Amino acid sequence: IMKYFLIMNPKARGGKSQKLFDLIFTLLNNANIVYDYRITSSIVDAYEFSVYANTEQFDVVVAIGGDGTINAVLNGFYNKNGKKISGSSMGVIYTGTSPDFCKSYNIPINTKRAVQTLIGNNRIKIGIGKLTYSVKNDINFNEQLLNDNQNKEVRYFGCCANIGLGASVARRANNGIRKYLGDFMGTLFSLFITIVKYR
Repeated sequence: IMKYFLIMNPKARGGKSQKLFDLIFTLLNNANIVYDYRITSSIVDAYEFSVYANTEQFDVVVAIGGDGTINAVLNGFYNKNGKKISGSSMGVIYTGTSPDFCKSYNIPINTKRAVQTLIGNNRIKIGIGKLTYSVKNDINFNEQLLNDNQNKEVRYFGCCANIGLGASVARRANNGIRKYLGDFMGTLFSLFITIVKYR
């Protein structure tokens, strides 16, 4: 029997994500799926719950939220040396605002279709990128900083990564502006503000 672990972000899509949780539970219960779940209160929770689910050898660890939740869950599959820590697979039920990950891998955005895809055991292999960086802000950056384990961080990503201006726009847009202005206008407004303030 397949065991699923759901990592659910109620704050995705400006808090609208939580309204889909009952539907997801109903669809899984109707299909007699065995699952456990945790509700996140932060992006760090999503990562830590993923590490837990991988350590406990759940068959499928499911990210339920937006691209930030998906990325945090994905990072929970790997250690700092780039080794996958379990044989678990990753599932996605998208409840966010800008479905870059789902568009990249043709994962349904509609909740009912996403659940059907998940429990239908439809799997694809995806490429994972690894980013190693120094948390020490040093104008004299050199490779030695990356070899310093105290200052070194490793992150993984599935379809795309924003660095610099793009990351600033995404961070600003995801901090609540979209909740009031919608996805397109919130992102556009964030772009203008970021261009003016970016250093």
